[in-house]
Amino acid sequence: MVSRSDHVIRKEGGIYDREEFEEHPERYVSKFASEIAPYATLIINGVYWEHNSPRLITIPDAKYLLTPTVNKSLEVPGCPSLPHRLMGICDISADPGGSIEFMTECTTIDKPFTIYDADFHHHTESFNNPSGCLVCSIDNMPAQMPIQVGNTD
Repeated sequence: MVSRSDHVIRKEGGIYDREEFEEHPERYVSKFASEIAPYATLIINGVYWEHNSPRLITIPDAKYLLTPTVNKSLEVPGCPSLPHRLMGICDISADPGGSIEFMTECTTIDKPFTIYDADFHHHTESFNNPSGCLVCSIDNMPAQMPIQVGNTD
């Protein structure tokens, strides 16, 4: 679990100050994409984001994170090699163009996933792109209720 103090720093130097950040988020920058995301396979984003707050992952960050690399430390015997480490993002906050900048449209309960291709800044429903990143961003997830099927007697 990552908190703001783990990745948000002042632009002009200094450490994260919660009160100052809440009053002046424009004074801060996030180092999430450069210092945390490169080590993640799956990111579950539930951050509250405002328009003047720093993004967790920008479009250029995504291009860097999803660029195929040859990294022997990522290889696991018996497992297929992957072109990059980041395989999926579940954006629970579901803010199109927000903290995960390339997430531009929410997915739905009926179609919960897209694949993001950072090379072309494009989302597709096809799972045939091995260099893409799985994205789930259902905006009405908390409103979903199970339906009871069958006899209730």
